[in-house]
Amino acid sequence: MAPRLYVSTARINVDSRVITDPFFLETAMEKLRSTTVLDAAAAKLGLSSKWGISDRLALTERLRSRTRIAPIRLTRMLTVSAASENPTESAEIANAVVQAYMELEVTQPHDGLVLPDQALRQKVERCSRRLSELYSRMNDMSKNFATNRTASVPQELLTVQSDIGIYTDLLTRLRTQLAEAELMVEETAAASHAEVIDSASPARWRVAWRN
Repeated sequence: MAPRLYVSTARINVDSRVITDPFFLETAMEKLRSTTVLDAAAAKLGLSSKWGISDRLALTERLRSRTRIAPIRLTRMLTVSAASENPTESAEIANAVVQAYMELEVTQPHDGLVLPDQALRQKVERCSRRLSELYSRMNDMSKNFATNRTASVPQELLTVQSDIGIYTDLLTRLRTQLAEAELMVEETAAASHAEVIDSASPARWRVAWRN
């Protein structure tokens, strides 16, 4: 027979505002089930003392067995349900798990924010190196032209000068894009993907809870 426990449920929106990721919802669900999130929730509520469990792994597994994460069909919302013999504790657990997840999202960098920034920095560095090489070649060729002056400027020197103009324009555009990316990171990096839609309230009746 399944035990009958009080179950409280919170609802959160985990829609990504940064990138479109087809696996974002599944990733969010696994994060909510993760040891990192559950350990933080257990510590916040002092469950080790309340439940009389000193072993960290045993405490995490007990908490994991008392929580469920489920998607809400056709949305980017999740339900976080928690079960307990105490109706108030069930709500506290559900809310603590949500809060731990949101704090994790704030403190950890997001790939959607960091990777474009890194890619742009790499392009800026490559373009800068290329410009340095072209300027060095132009200086060497200009010295040779000055020493062995001919009636016309060598075509190779003209090509290098043209390439310098192209790469200078490119570097300007890349630096502009990098500045815009850095502003976007500053504006969005501190914001969590999660938004609480409904906080869990103390449960009113017991229901069957199958682990």
